[in-house]
Amino acid sequence: MKKMMSPRRLTVKTDQSMSRAEEILTTQILGGTLLLSEPGLKVFKLPDGTVMEFFGRGSFPPEHIFSSGNVVPGFVVNDLMRTISELQTSGATLLNEVEWILPGQGYCHMAISKCLTIGLFQSEKSPLRD
Repeated sequence: MKKMMSPRRLTVKTDQSMSRAEEILTTQILGGTLLLSEPGLKVFKLPDGTVMEFFGRGSFPPEHIFSSGNVVPGFVVNDLMRTISELQTSGATLLNEVEWILPGQGYCHMAISKCLTIGLFQSEKSPLRD
């Protein structure tokens, strides 16, 4: 049986800047720590290592990220290229070229269906990895 993977990154597009309710949820209820705050973008890390990104007015994320909705779950995988291949065989579409930051550390986004875009991340030394 394969190990169950839960999202390790949630990327959210908001209409305005981050709402007070989103901030309370992320910091006070979930115990997140602010990692980055720029105009239109706030990034938090939760105690379990999950990263939450909020893109609002004034941010310019790549268009493909929110092509099928305003919430994009991201998953850490052991072998990014194999995962892409398996998903493409089942009909998923790669939305951007794999971005290799360092050897063994890369990411991409895939359309799983018309209603779901996901992020995939591989990092041999990632704090997001179990």
